[in-house]
Amino acid sequence: MPTMLEHVLAAIPVYKQTYTDEPVVIVIDRTQVVHFEKASFYPSGIPEGTPVSSLQGTVIVKALELGERIVEERDASRFGTAYLSVASPIRENGEVVGAIGFIVPNTRLDSLRAGASDLSGVIEEMSATGQEITAAGAHIAERLQEQASESAQLLERLKKAGSVLASVKEIAEQSQLLGLNAAIEAARAGEQGLGFGVVATEIRKLGEYSKAAVSQITELFRSMEESIRAMDRTVGEIAKESKGASAGMEEFSRAFAHIVEVAGQLSDAANYGK
Repeated sequence: MPTMLEHVLAAIPVYKQTYTDEPVVIVIDRTQVVHFEKASFYPSGIPEGTPVSSLQGTVIVKALELGERIVEERDASRFGTAYLSVASPIRENGEVVGAIGFIVPNTRLDSLRAGASDLSGVIEEMSATGQEITAAGAHIAERLQEQASESAQLLERLKKAGSVLASVKEIAEQSQLLGLNAAIEAARAGEQGLGFGVVATEIRKLGEYSKAAVSQITELFRSMEESIRAMDRTVGEIAKESKGASAGMEEFSRAFAHIVEVAGQLSDAANYGK
């Protein structure tokens, strides 16, 4: 009747079909290597008959001695390819009579791990950039709000200046009227009113000049007011859009934070058991 070791040896072709990559296969009994199959990525060979004592510290000997399944990862430093070693004890009548081990390339998981790490780093950088943009947007919105407040104050000052100009214009009109009346009185006085007539003429000219100057300044102020109001509207629109953009960036940052979390979970999953 075949032993359990013989059953295991006969089933090796079936075991190998369960792996997507060609595995190294090794079977030992309590004392020596009874079977070994190489793989292209793992050029080392272990001759059949090699004493188990010379394999101390390997996964298959650990499985033999501990009587349990052992799984270990190895990086690419030894064979140029990361690989995974899996070994299980072989039992017969309740006793461990040997062990079977498989060594398979681990390039996919290694690539996944590296990709997850790179992805996490890139996303963290993008998240930090998004936070900086959000902060900058908030600062711009704040400055625009200050600009709008300053524009309102300037408009108020222009309004007060307009009131002063209105008073000056009224005084200029009164000066014109006063100069005209004085000129009339000077004409009535004849020669005796000649000097007074000169003064009256100058008063009238001053009134006309002041009135013209006030009109020009008033027009300039009106133009300035229109420009400030237009600027104020533009600032208001930009501030509104900036607030919307800032809110969008905050949502963007929250989304990135979630992606960072998922990337971290992916990295943890890739490193599980390492």
